[in-house]
Amino acid sequence: MQKALITLKAKDNSHTLYFEKVEEFLSDKDKQPAYSLWVNRDSSEIVDPDLYFLFNSARHKDSITVNYIEYNVTEVSQLIKRY
Repeated sequence: MQKALITLKAKDNSHTLYFEKVEEFLSDKDKQPAYSLWVNRDSSEIVDPDLYFLFNSARHKDSITVNYIEYNVTEVSQLIKRY
């Protein structure tokens, strides 16, 4: 299993969102994950797949709009293998 983290802070500083990307490979030889999900760390809700492209390509200081609220990307971590 691999995990990554993205942190979004509302432009008005009212709140922060934390999302975790989880990828699972069936074996170490697999090139493509069996699944890849973005999950809200606070609510454990799976993120709308329409946002995956934005999250996958996000860079520090980018601006992303989620549910009509504009956020600044404050942290992006790389995928880290977990056992």
